[in-house]
Amino acid sequence: MTLDSPSLPRRLLPLVFLCACAAGVYAQGTGSQLFPPSGSYASALNLEPVAGGELCSYCFSETSAWIALDRPLVLDAFPGEERYYRIRVLDAFGRETLFEYRIDKRPPPAPVLLPAQAQQTGTLIIQVKASDAVMLSVDGSPFAPYDGRMPPEFRANPSGLRDVHAVAYSIDASGNKSPLVRASWSLVPQGFTPSFPYVSPEVPRAPSSSAASPVSLSARQEASVGLIVDYTVPAGTTPVLAVWADGPQPGPESYAELGCDSFGRGSVVVPLPFGYAQKISVSLGYRSGDTLVTALASTAVLPLFSSQPKELQADTAPQPRQTSIPGSTTISWPQSSYSVFIDDGNGIFTPYTQPVIVRYEEPKEIRWFAVDASKRRTKLYRLSVRPQAPQTGPLVSGAEDGGRYGSTMFLRPLPGMMLRMNSATGQTLPPLISADAPLVESVLSFPGAPGEEIEYAVRIVAFDIAGRPGTERIMRFTVDKQKPAVPTPNPLVSAIDGSARLSFAKQADTVYVSASQDGQAPFLPYSGFLDLPAVPDGRIRYRIRAYAVDAAGNRSDEMQQLEILCDSTSVYADPRGKTGAVGSPLDPVPCLDDAVAIARSTGRKRIVFRSALPVRSPISLDSDISIEGGYDARWEPAASESSTLLWNQGIRTAACISASAATLTIRNCSVQASLSGAGTLIVVSGGSLVLDGVSLHLAGGLDVCALRAGDATLDVRNVSVQLQDSFTSRAFDLVRCESTFIGLSLLCADTVRLFEGIRANRGNVAILSSRIEGRPMQTFSGIALVESGLDIAGSAFLVSGGSSSCRLVSASGGSVVCSSVYAKVDWNGELTAILARGGTVVKVAHVSAVLSAKGLCVLDTDYPDWILANSILNVRAAKAILARITVKPSLGAISANCLWGFTRYLDGAYPADSLEQLNAWAAIGYSNIAENPEKTFASVLKGVPRLSSASACVDAGMSLPWAVSFDIDGNPKPSESGLRKPDIGADEIQ
Repeated sequence: MTLDSPSLPRRLLPLVFLCACAAGVYAQGTGSQLFPPSGSYASALNLEPVAGGELCSYCFSETSAWIALDRPLVLDAFPGEERYYRIRVLDAFGRETLFEYRIDKRPPPAPVLLPAQAQQTGTLIIQVKASDAVMLSVDGSPFAPYDGRMPPEFRANPSGLRDVHAVAYSIDASGNKSPLVRASWSLVPQGFTPSFPYVSPEVPRAPSSSAASPVSLSARQEASVGLIVDYTVPAGTTPVLAVWADGPQPGPESYAELGCDSFGRGSVVVPLPFGYAQKISVSLGYRSGDTLVTALASTAVLPLFSSQPKELQADTAPQPRQTSIPGSTTISWPQSSYSVFIDDGNGIFTPYTQPVIVRYEEPKEIRWFAVDASKRRTKLYRLSVRPQAPQTGPLVSGAEDGGRYGSTMFLRPLPGMMLRMNSATGQTLPPLISADAPLVESVLSFPGAPGEEIEYAVRIVAFDIAGRPGTERIMRFTVDKQKPAVPTPNPLVSAIDGSARLSFAKQADTVYVSASQDGQAPFLPYSGFLDLPAVPDGRIRYRIRAYAVDAAGNRSDEMQQLEILCDSTSVYADPRGKTGAVGSPLDPVPCLDDAVAIARSTGRKRIVFRSALPVRSPISLDSDISIEGGYDARWEPAASESSTLLWNQGIRTAACISASAATLTIRNCSVQASLSGAGTLIVVSGGSLVLDGVSLHLAGGLDVCALRAGDATLDVRNVSVQLQDSFTSRAFDLVRCESTFIGLSLLCADTVRLFEGIRANRGNVAILSSRIEGRPMQTFSGIALVESGLDIAGSAFLVSGGSSSCRLVSASGGSVVCSSVYAKVDWNGELTAILARGGTVVKVAHVSAVLSAKGLCVLDTDYPDWILANSILNVRAAKAILARITVKPSLGAISANCLWGFTRYLDGAYPADSLEQLNAWAAIGYSNIAENPEKTFASVLKGVPRLSSASACVDAGMSLPWAVSFDIDGNPKPSESGLRKPDIGADEIQ
């Protein structure tokens, strides 16, 4: 297939063109090397013989004579034409070469803009149908490449019609541009009814010819290099001409626009290379506005060439076309044999490469001239471009859509606008506007009403100078003569010293503010911000009130009272706080580490927090500090609020919290930690520790401890300790400490192997109203003492499980005083309730114990100073011993007890196998008794078996001055001076 074949696919031509360009247009040398490679070209090929070089010859057909290349040879095409050349070249050595060229000046088909011009409801997506690249301008924007993957999308204006206008052209791979096309759409919001039906913009009429039109066409060959085409078209129209060398008549896209004089007359040169003797056809038409009329006259010429060319006259340069849409005008020059140079206002002439857009806001005077192929320049032309005003944006002045005003509003048409309006109040839409409604030429007033808020809706239609309706809007605004808006406080700004700064959202009204502790301070004008200082010795809560007064004197409702807490003595923490916070009530820090750091740097002694507060790393303290949880959203203590300190990482050797020579106080929170290896939750060395309303939860680890203290004072109240998932767990490890436990609850889960509740070395421990509960897998040690004193009352031991030893209390040296205590033990191994060694003094009274084990002993002591009295002991074991002794007991050591289930009462140096033998050591009148448990107890209340009124234990106890005066529930026991005696056991019948 050759390039002059009319069936060569157009889609292959750009590829051919690119290959040709890559090879180079001209090859320097002699003979056939003067000719560029075969291919497709977008501009003329100018071939000139080399001075002093060897001549070559050429011809355009096999039957024509050879022509010497002794003059310039121009291979060109007419604008809009696609011309093929098949040229044979004979060099000086007799070698013949065939070249095939395509000169492509045919513009691509114009793009088609979709959807069709019409009203669109809601959304418009502009689609372009084209076979080439497309440049698109929307609403006067600069031309930009159209990307079909991301087509422009527009949404309707909620308040009325929105017009969208587009201008586009195609550009092919050779750089040829199509004529401009334009389209307009009217976007209508959902539920909006326009006053006037949509009228499509004028579209091009179908091509047609008119016999009455003064149209003429003639073509003649001049000199030896071209045709002169003379033409006449109707005055006021633009001539168009199509040229083709072979094949069928081309379509409308091949018609090039030409110039003419005021009578519609003009002439143009059709380029012909010397020797090109192929028939040339021309067809004439014209363009009137957007209407193209083609094939009004046609002719054909078979060129004949002489040896002497003549000088040709210059063509008449074509004029630019103006494509207008509301708001902008696009200036474009048709494809021609001229090169156009333009100055669009900057004073510099540059080659015309793409259409020029002039916007309504910047009208311009464009200067231009053209240069033909012979470098001849036309005169300088001037074109004043003033686009029509866009019917978009504001149409009136005085109010804005959605505006709110406190006085009468006046609407005025903007200059140059021809408007008609209708209005309504409330939610009612204004009535449609008729074509004969009067134009608004003066001011319209909307007064509102005193004490009311009236919403106005105004329907506005803009008309052009011909009276055609265009942009339609519904403007809504409110005339508000009611109270002004209530002041709105901005987010508070807090300082590290605990003070705060309050500001209000900007509003047109004057704001008056009252700030005090009691909320009764006078109102003063607000002037930018309000400082709320902290007090040096504690917390202060300000109560802020505010109202606004507008320019008319209307007063707003009072703002809801705002409470702002300022505190210079505490650091505040909340997990929702932000990093870098100052630690104030208004700007809390997000973790305990930050709170401790601020407390150290500021010297504050108190940290308050709420919610679940993370702790990122171990904390070491060397000064007094109090950590308090249980605060609500107002930073007030609240019993219903739960707070937690969370260690999410495992702790090995370092303590989670350690305090040295300081007082550490923790209140109203739970502490949860996952320990690893040997770890401790809290370590206190010197100083003192106060735990109040605290729950400690420890999980994991090999050898873990909730609290270690040395040389310290402990005050532990209403504290629970839960231990789980460890090999060895200890709640309290105390050395040389004075410790008080009130309301303590110890819980050891069945995932712990070895458990010890409290270990005290060379100190004193007081326990009241507490509970020690354990279900360890192997061993249980409730309280272990070394040279320490223990006083426990009103408390309970609840123990089960285990496979090895179980000791409720073990002591070496010191003393054990136990009264009003309940013990419930169901153990799988050996049980010793109290193990006393090293001269430990033991005093036990008013104990109710239900014990079950493989083998058990209630008291094992090596010292004669012991007493067991007023207690109910029900046991179940294969071998159950009441007391194992090595020395002679004192008289009255074991008195007024109710015993059941023992296989032996006393074991050791002074055995007793019966009550009679046992009672030899009882106080006179207070013998020990045996009673079936079914008779002793009536029911179980709060986990403690309750004494039956029919039991022999009622009023059978002896008065003991060292025993506490209350039972396990805190109820009083009969005094020594009363007529009643105390009941035996931990429960006193009231």
